[in-house]
Amino acid sequence: MSWPAATVTPVGRDSGRGKSKKKPAAATPVRPAAEPPPAEWTVEVWEDDHGHAPFVAWFDKLDQYEQAVVDAVIEQILVPLGMDVCATEWGKALGDGLYEVRIRRPLSAIRTWGKSGALVTDEPGDAADDDPSVDEAPGMADRSVLLRIFCTFHGSKVVLLFQGYDKGADASEKRQQREIRSARRHLKAWRAQQRRE
Repeated sequence: MSWPAATVTPVGRDSGRGKSKKKPAAATPVRPAAEPPPAEWTVEVWEDDHGHAPFVAWFDKLDQYEQAVVDAVIEQILVPLGMDVCATEWGKALGDGLYEVRIRRPLSAIRTWGKSGALVTDEPGDAADDDPSVDEAPGMADRSVLLRIFCTFHGSKVVLLFQGYDKGADASEKRQQREIRSARRHLKAWRAQQRRE
């Protein structure tokens, strides 16, 4: 994963390795209307009690282009917006503190999302310039994807990633509900870990 290492931390294991140093204030964040949104959110990857991180296992199975798309969404959409992602096309609250990040655009559209001007091109220093091999590698032509990431928000500005799945490979309602149930189990397990700390 190529998003800034300082913003990604594995959390959840009882062994102490990878534990978050901050205890979350609440499982479901509530931000008073008068309080401004945090400047930047921190991304953490949840690990179960055995050190397994479902998000990492899923991410590692993606092809290079899909990994670049997920990286771009995390860096350019999720880190700046945090829970406000749900006020955009990118996010949806699923209830009880579980959220879905919806990825359905090609990499080029993600890199320019939210920038002013209809014909914005990548500027020097943009994330698009970080890994030019992604655009030049065989089979890396810009293409749409249909991916989902399940997460929660906690503390004042932490995004906790549970898992993801390729909705484009199986867009059935049955698969969607199975993935949501799995994410809810991860959320429940994370809350149990928090109570033990």
